[in-house]
Formats: sequence, C-alpha cells, structure tokens
Amino acid sequence: MTRLTAELRRLMFACGVLMLAGCAGYTDALSPASTLAGAARPLQVCQDELAVIKQYDAARYEQHNGKLTALLNNSARYLLTRNQVSNDITNVVDSVFQSRLAQECQDIHITLYKSILSQSGEDAGQ
Repeated sequence: MTRLTAELRRLMFACGVLMLAGCAGYTDALSPASTLAGAARPLQVCQDELAVIKQYDAARYEQHNGKLTALLNNSARYLLTRNQVSNDITNVVDSVFQSRLAQECQDIHITLYKSILSQSGEDAGQ
C-alpha cells in the first residue's frame, strides 16, 4: 500500500506540474523540459511548505493536505479526459485548475508564515 501511495503521489505531482505549466497551450508536441522543470519547482515548494506546517499545526496540515490532495486528484482525472473535450472547455478548465492550485499553495504559504510567526510570540494577524 505504501508503494501505491508513493506512485499515486508521483502521478498527482506530475498532474499538478502539468496544470501549473499551463496546459492551455499544450499541443501534441513534447514540451521543453525546462518548462516542466520550471513548473515543478513551485509545486515542490508548496509540498515542502505543507510538510513543515505539520511540525507547527497538525490540524491545519491535515486541512491543507486534504485540499491539495483533492485538487491534484481532480486535476489528474481531468487530464485523463482533457483530449476528449473541446478547446473551449480546456481553455477555461485549465485556467481554473491552475488558479485553484496556485491559490491553495498561497494559502499553504500564508499558513506556514503565520504558524512560524505565532511561535515567535508575535501576533500573526489572525
């Protein structure tokens, strides 16, 4: 089961990278590796920051982990059917998933910032 979970996480990560890379401009030609590597970095930072939140606030970690996992699962499901829908749909849905992933990663970043700041005795503005 651990192996399946690790494989599933890799698949979800790949789907997130594709969404953040901007599938709206996707063609059947291979994308440059630098584009995917550039998109992978923000998602990796997001996942790394999420892991750090667990050390400060387990409840918020679970909340964000659930949201991010659901988003990545949904984007994976969408990417499996993406080539079967019209360009009108893909243009809109690609942007929606990119926006939602970016928003959740920003929420994770803010939660981490506030968690660390609250540990320092400063008011985190909550």
